Amino acid sequence: MRIFISWSGERSRACATALASWIPEVMPGLLPWLSLASIPAGARWEQEVSKALGELHYGVLCLTPENVSSEWVLFAAGALSKSVSRSRVAPYLLGMEPHELRLPLSQFQATRGDEEGTWALVRAINAAAPEPLPEANLSYAFQVHWPFLASVLKTLVEARVARGMTPEQSPEPTGLSASSPVEKPVANVSTSPRATRRRIARNIRARRVAAGLTQDKLAMKLGVSGHYVGKVESGDLNLSIDSLVSIARVLRVAPGGLMRAQSN
Repeated sequence: MRIFISWSGERSRACATALASWIPEVMPGLLPWLSLASIPAGARWEQEVSKALGELHYGVLCLTPENVSSEWVLFAAGALSKSVSRSRVAPYLLGMEPHELRLPLSQFQATRGDEEGTWALVRAINAAAPEPLPEANLSYAFQVHWPFLASVLKTLVEARVARGMTPEQSPEPTGLSASSPVEKPVANVSTSPRATRRRIARNIRARRVAAGLTQDKLAMKLGVSGHYVGKVESGDLNLSIDSLVSIARVLRVAPGGLMRAQSN
């Protein structure tokens, strides 16, 4: 079963990236389609998106206050409603409420990006699957994996969009990019002084060492260079949200754990 996850803008992109990697852990066998990771380098993104829309079974729109009027979001909502039944298109809300949606987005059953809303989304996706998981199995998998996604969503809700950025200035709506999702700067985790970056850097290094990974091995898992990891651990980089999420996932720790004053 294929799920199309649509995003537009910084926080939406990070949310979609987290969902795309999290959903298959809760429901093995599902294939999320996220343009950031699913479009081959050099491919024509219009053709790839159209092809994906024709093959999908469920659509999730990652919505934030910054992107609800985005042309890409409205296009994706219209295309999804033509490709699948309306009941299989789900606006997933980050930092906003269902009553804030306007047509055409308000015609879909929206869920909040919290535990209750995410559980409702998971149940709806599972119900649409050709071979749905038993409720007990689904509930267990959700409870096991929810803490990680909860930490990501909390970080995104609290994060400020890059200063001066407007929806029209957001990154390309489909997510098509030649750079690695770990190396591309999106929304800053913090605009605090260098001390904050060094605290995050120390926590990453401590978690890496505890996991028995060298800088090169961590770099390989992230798909970046060893030099990049070295700069991360030296505190020279102000990490983006999705960079932090990617690193936390490899190190098997919640993103918030890399931001605390003391790593547990």
